[in-house]
Amino acid sequence: MRPHRCLRPARRLRTDGPRIAARRATASQFAAALQTARGREIAARLAAAGRQLGFLTGEVREAAEDLAATVAVLPPHRTPQPHLGQRPAVQTTAPAAPAPASTPAPCR
Repeated sequence: MRPHRCLRPARRLRTDGPRIAARRATASQFAAALQTARGREIAARLAAAGRQLGFLTGEVREAAEDLAATVAVLPPHRTPQPHLGQRPAVQTTAPAAPAPASTPAPCR
């Protein structure tokens, strides 16, 4: 039996964060290795972008943890449950058509 949704550990989201950080670091090293003024400028910009990316990643993680903690507080009777009606049996036939309305007799 699976544990209740509130008791399960939060799923880790698949992100490209580590790959982006690695590519940014590699590009920064390459730009610095060019030993030109433009290369140093690009390396400095990439380093600043890396710091901002790290800060924003931390902020998003904190917000996600806060949200997970808030959602996990719901008691089991408050969690949404699907309301499924009775499904008809496979071999069920369509309901019979209503009887035709009788026509009134003409008045004399």
